[in-house]
Amino acid sequence: MMVKRFWLLKTRLRLILKDLESGRKNSRSRRRWRVRFN
Repeated sequence: MMVKRFWLLKTRLRLILKDLESGRKNSRSRRRWRVRFN
């Protein structure tokens, strides 16, 4: 039970980190596109 909980927490943290990284990259690209269009 403890090992399963620890593994689930690890996977969740990894997914959250990936989402944050992708969000940052998307925001950066969007900013660049906005600047180009403006």
